Amino acid sequence: MLTLADGAASAAAQPARIRVDYGQPHLRGRRALTDSLVPYDMAWRTGAKGATMLTTDVDLVIGGARVPMGTYVLQTMPAHAGWKLTIQKNVGQSPMAAAMAYDPSKDVARVDLRQTTHPTAVESLTMWLIPSTQPGAPRGELRLAWGTIAFATDWVME
Repeated sequence: MLTLADGAASAAAQPARIRVDYGQPHLRGRRALTDSLVPYDMAWRTGAKGATMLTTDVDLVIGGARVPMGTYVLQTMPAHAGWKLTIQKNVGQSPMAAAMAYDPSKDVARVDLRQTTHPTAVESLTMWLIPSTQPGAPRGELRLAWGTIAFATDWVME
């Protein structure tokens, strides 16, 4: 689970929270991009055992897409031409049910992810919500890494 609380909130107001809950799969000698683990050209739940869930109590812009406060299912779409992050409405299904099938009618947004090569292999899927130290609206990056690949997209609070 990742949680980012905006410490810039006033003493009278509650801090804004952005939370990502995910199961952390491990490579254990396997390659991540295989037909049995994370196949190309298919939606992947971006974690283990259940859907990856994003909960935010503020409106966000993620990778240029507006995401109103609420709870969402995050999936990735691995492709040779580049990966996408899919943000879907959570319509009350359990994390296990949400992880089982991709339904494009629930898409709120599809965001292109920037891909880089990680200098050392990351054994366990890891996600970070990294806040920026720049002045202005709270913003940062959502990063994912597994094996020798890493992905990122920007987020900003509206």
